[in-house]
Amino acid sequence: MIVGPEECDDANTDPGDGCSDMCAVETGWTCVAEPSACGTVCGDGLVAGLEACDDGNMISADGCTACAVDDGWTCTGEPSACGTTCGDGNVAGLEACDDGNTDPGDGCTATCGVESGWTCTGEPSACGTTCGDGLVAGMEACDDGNTAPNDGCDPSCTPESGYYCTGVPSACVTQCGDGILAGTEVCDDGNMIDGDGCSSTCVPNSGESCAEPLLPMQATVVNGQYTWNVATGSVGSADGDWYCDPNGTGPDVVVKYTKTSDTLANGGSLLHVKADTPATTTTTYYLNLAVTAGPCGTGQSLKCNWYKDNWDAYLDVPPGDYYIWVAKNSAATASAMFPQVTIVAEEVAAGMGEGEGCFAPYTSASSNYTPPGGAGQPHTWTIADGAINSFDMGVTWGEPGSISCDNHATYGDIHGVDAVIEYSKQSATSVLKIDVQNLDPTLTQSDLNIEVLNVCDPTSPAKISRNCRANKDTFSITAPAPAGNSYLWLSTEATNEELNGASVMVTEIFPGIGESWPTAEPLAGSGPVNPTSTQSLDIPSCFAAGTNVHWYKYTLINDAGSFAANGAGTVGFYNEFGQELGCLVDASISPVGYQGSPGDVIYIAVASPSPITDITITDIVYNGVQGIPTDMQITFPTSATSEFGMAVDGNQIVMGDTSSIFSFPKTIGATAAEYGSAAGITTTHLGYDLVFAGGSLFSVDSTTTVNVSRLFRVFDGATWGPGTAWDINPVYPSSSGSYAIATDGTSLFMSTRRTTSNTDANFYSFSPSAASPPTLLGTTAGVWYVVGMAADPTYFYVASNGFAGEGIYRIERANITGPATKIATINTSTLCTNIELDSYVSPQYLYARDAVGDVHAIVDPAGANPVHVGAISTLGTSSDYAMTYDQATSSIYIFETETDSAGRIVRLQ
Repeated sequence: MIVGPEECDDANTDPGDGCSDMCAVETGWTCVAEPSACGTVCGDGLVAGLEACDDGNMISADGCTACAVDDGWTCTGEPSACGTTCGDGNVAGLEACDDGNTDPGDGCTATCGVESGWTCTGEPSACGTTCGDGLVAGMEACDDGNTAPNDGCDPSCTPESGYYCTGVPSACVTQCGDGILAGTEVCDDGNMIDGDGCSSTCVPNSGESCAEPLLPMQATVVNGQYTWNVATGSVGSADGDWYCDPNGTGPDVVVKYTKTSDTLANGGSLLHVKADTPATTTTTYYLNLAVTAGPCGTGQSLKCNWYKDNWDAYLDVPPGDYYIWVAKNSAATASAMFPQVTIVAEEVAAGMGEGEGCFAPYTSASSNYTPPGGAGQPHTWTIADGAINSFDMGVTWGEPGSISCDNHATYGDIHGVDAVIEYSKQSATSVLKIDVQNLDPTLTQSDLNIEVLNVCDPTSPAKISRNCRANKDTFSITAPAPAGNSYLWLSTEATNEELNGASVMVTEIFPGIGESWPTAEPLAGSGPVNPTSTQSLDIPSCFAAGTNVHWYKYTLINDAGSFAANGAGTVGFYNEFGQELGCLVDASISPVGYQGSPGDVIYIAVASPSPITDITITDIVYNGVQGIPTDMQITFPTSATSEFGMAVDGNQIVMGDTSSIFSFPKTIGATAAEYGSAAGITTTHLGYDLVFAGGSLFSVDSTTTVNVSRLFRVFDGATWGPGTAWDINPVYPSSSGSYAIATDGTSLFMSTRRTTSNTDANFYSFSPSAASPPTLLGTTAGVWYVVGMAADPTYFYVASNGFAGEGIYRIERANITGPATKIATINTSTLCTNIELDSYVSPQYLYARDAVGDVHAIVDPAGANPVHVGAISTLGTSSDYAMTYDQATSSIYIFETETDSAGRIVRLQ
């Protein structure tokens, strides 16, 4: 009971229960009733009874909630002050995390804040980074804001090899020159040096030029074979010296290869190079291949081939640096860029190139050899399709490094890939009989050449050609040779032709005198012959198959000669190198000529039996134009795309086509002036021939209209044009155009060109001083298709077809209606065959340009016995016509595209 001063009485004297042992209310307690019931008041700021804290309020989550200390808090004093303890593992108060420690760098800071880039959860807090959030944290070395691979920072936020990452979010880049290939780098060779295969911007050498050739480090290497794959259009400029291609080239790529092995003689290996493009659907993508030694661009050419879609080359060279050039044969266009090309370089044993060259010719030990089946049977080599793909007779085509009877340098006459066979001849008295058969299933796509040499190397000064034939699918020839080794070189006829298989058979035979080329019967000069051979050996081109052939030979005393027969028999003529000079089914009509040197041997093949009983040989001195060329280096306007007529007067040379005339002086390096529509000269006034007469220049138009002018003056000696009609009120035969005009130094002459066999040619005269109606001089029977004309006081000379075939005919001016006389057999099947006399009075020489561009000479054309001495120049192609003779300097000028596709003026002396 509460008595007197007692504030409370809880029926005990125990302390700490609200009512002290002196019955006083303890601090923080409230006691009521009797016996007193004492309790604390939470929120009064006094910690009493079971209160762990009392912060003077009843607010939750401030450390003291319902006078109990919140988890993670510590409360002290009255009223209680509560706070958290960072590092105790409990997340409380303002703590964003508490990982049980106050260590930095583990996601939760020493003040229990979450570090940048981290995420913390749980108690104690577990903290981790999130790769791809753009924040670099924890073990992350980079974070570029994504988890994509191959962008420098991988999906685990680690820099990828070769990348360097900085910043937040991370920016990752490669470092060129660190030796690690990464990012957009195409190469990285560990340095910043240009031109060593990988540039300072980590771009590989392009192969575009000598400044950055493709290098071995850029190749794929398998078993010692280096392969470069060059992409379409990867090069665009032409940097190599393609002297072997007469037509220029398109863009090229250059590869530098270092050969480590020595020559074969020193125990080393061959350098084998190959270039191939899959773009074989058109010649537009044909390739040229060259290999050079020494400084890039200025070194020695070891091999130069052109115009095929794939090439091999085998070179026996010492160790050192070599440059492989591969060009697109023709210029690049937007639709025909440099093609995809595979280039290979390797060092191989000689046997890997068997049959390709003298380093390993085919022999009787070769796998493709079949021995004779019995006495008198052939030794046979069968060359498989594709087994040969390299040109090995020399550095490039042309004597002495090529087939000697196929060295005329127009398209297709520069031969292609070649193979060599070594044959060991057993008898000193036998003759080799060589039979060749092209095994190409499609014979029309390739022809072959064959030549027999005494030594293997075609460039050797000791080389002797035993026999040579060109441009056929089947050969049966003979060749003399002593006992011992002979070498048979077989090639395709043209550079773009593949050797799609061939059979070569060699037999030793014993023909009698006159029965073969090697046993030709000697002739001392003109005289009777008696063809008795019963053998069909070395049959000329115009002989019927199976014809027996009797062979004769004559040695020139002077430097030119002609050969004629007294009967209408078949005769073939060859020089000592096997080149056919002519083949006539009727040798009594026109002689065959040859211009060479004293001591040259001419071979004459006569059908046996034959009506020919006598051969006339004219051996003469030739002092005319020799055919020595000089490039006049004339520059033409771009409009000069074709040419036909050419003429010379004083210091001026003119050349015309059907729309313009070009004039230039006789000096080297001049520029041609053009006269065309601006001067009043049009296609109406121009055709296929030009001539100077009386100081004026005249042109003939090829119209076939009977009453329309076709002869025009286009230059009066002072002024060019306008074209002035020079044939007033003409009347010409119908369907008979005019392609040729001439002068004898006094008058002008024109002939008609009828296209029907056995029709007549009309001849007209004009004065060069005044226009007039044409004067018909007469009609010549048996001459048609006149495409060239010359005149002297006694004769007209025409290039035409006629009763005796194509050639040069002579017509007496005093008897134009009489028969024409053929004085030379040449090919005139073209639009324009320019013929020129060296003098208008008593000419000593006549020159004619044939349908394939060759220039021929005829000695004493107005004499009793004109002598056609053959071609004095073979510069030109079937599209080259222009030629003129300058009487003042005894020189011939021609236009030719054989050695320069753009065309050039050449002086022949």
